[in-house]
Amino acid sequence: MQIIKKNEYGSIKLNLKYLMDKKNISINTMSKYANIRYETVKKYYNNECFWYDSNILAKFCYVLECEIDDLLVYEDTKMLQKV
Repeated sequence: MQIIKKNEYGSIKLNLKYLMDKKNISINTMSKYANIRYETVKKYYNNECFWYDSNILAKFCYVLECEIDDLLVYEDTKMLQKV
């Protein structure tokens, strides 16, 4: 096994924007349903978070009636480079 270099391991992205848009749920509506500050939902919606709160993710899954693997997507850097 070798040491992982910066950004070699891929990243986690949120599918929140896609899922909310698909169900026609605005940031304001999600904020109210999930009882999360508007600014926080907006950061998650725009994929501007570096740390994910498991309670917030659970609330999103509950409101959107989805599974966590619908919400979180792993992007493998190696796979992206092969395309």
